[in-house]
Amino acid sequence: MKAYVIIGDGGTRKSGVVRCLTGVFGGGKRDVKFVKPNQVFPVYVQVRSLQEIGNKNIGKFIKDINQSGVKHLLVCLRDTAFRGCLDSGGYLKAFKAAGWNIHREVRMNQSNRSNARVLYVPNSRNMPSNEVASLVRSHFGWV
Repeated sequence: MKAYVIIGDGGTRKSGVVRCLTGVFGGGKRDVKFVKPNQVFPVYVQVRSLQEIGNKNIGKFIKDINQSGVKHLLVCLRDTAFRGCLDSGGYLKAFKAAGWNIHREVRMNQSNRSNARVLYVPNSRNMPSNEVASLVRSHFGWV
């Protein structure tokens, strides 16, 4: 599984960016076109963060995604623990333990650090979602 992860706390435009990237409002399996190679791949899209939907059973989520037949996942996570759920680090650790590759990561409303696999958008709360989505699309390598 190749995971594309958008991380940020409430109000950092995670869901809005996912909607701009995919046109998906409810989540589920969708097709996304990648720049390289120029192909369309099925991607499981999770619009709201796992913590916001109250997903405390990460094992079930991983099992469901693995059984869906997709090879790519776009998922939102809250950076800090929320509603009795893990923080983003706990979910990422579980994804990696399941053999998933965290291919690209976006950190909303966080300061820039040097890491090619991570895009930092320090002022995401003050930017239109479509502007942030343009940065994310480029970072992910999606058309």
